[in-house]
Parts: sequence; structure tokens; C-alpha cells
Amino acid sequence: MRFYTYPYDSKFDPPMPVVDVLLVGPYSGETSGPHRALVDSGSDGTLVPINLLAQISAASVGTGRLAWLWQESRRVRIYLVELHVGPHRLPAVRVAGVPAGTDFVLGRNVLNRLLVTLNGPAEMTELPD
Repeated sequence: MRFYTYPYDSKFDPPMPVVDVLLVGPYSGETSGPHRALVDSGSDGTLVPINLLAQISAASVGTGRLAWLWQESRRVRIYLVELHVGPHRLPAVRVAGVPAGTDFVLGRNVLNRLLVTLNGPAEMTELPD
């Protein structure tokens, strides 16, 4: 079995698990990336900066609300995209568009569709094919 491995991002303390993600516009077929995305099992959904969504001509399919840890919430647009994570193609993923410069975050709506191993001692994220 082949594994795709990604070193943790040491800009965070403690280092953060990450993976590379290719974005695909489901209607346009345009691609962007790969982009480094934080692996966050504490996030219900996936957050993608709007400048990256614009690169694939992603169309909004609705709106939603994002709530942060201290009850702050914000209205966001929801987009339908295709994600490629390692060898995995994930069509029809709903993501929240967040301000440019914000971290790309893979939440549980994506992580629950993958087998992801966080190898903390080695500071590596691992995905089998």
C-alpha cells in the first residue's frame, strides 16, 4: 500500500497537521493548487479562502453561518467544489468561503470521508491510497 505523507506545519506551536489539496470547479473544470490545508477535526466544515474559490470560478449555492469558539458568528457563502486530497477525488463538497488570507481548513465534512493518520511523534500526516 502506498502512503501520501505531509510534514506538519511547524509555523504553528505545536506543529499542525496539514495536507495538500487541489481545488476543482465542478462546473468550470478549472483547477487551483495544490494548496496547503490545515487538518482540523474540531471544525464541522471545510473553509476555503474566497480568492482560491475565484480561481476555479466556483459558484455559490447558498449561505450559512460560521460560529467560532467564543460564540462569534459570521454569515458566509457556501460553494460546491471538487477536492483532490492525495489520491482521493471528492466530488460535490460543500465549503464555506472565508476571507482571503485566512487558512484553508479541512473539516469533518471532508475528513470523515478519508482515512487520515496523524503521526504526532514523526510530525507527519499520512493518507493511504
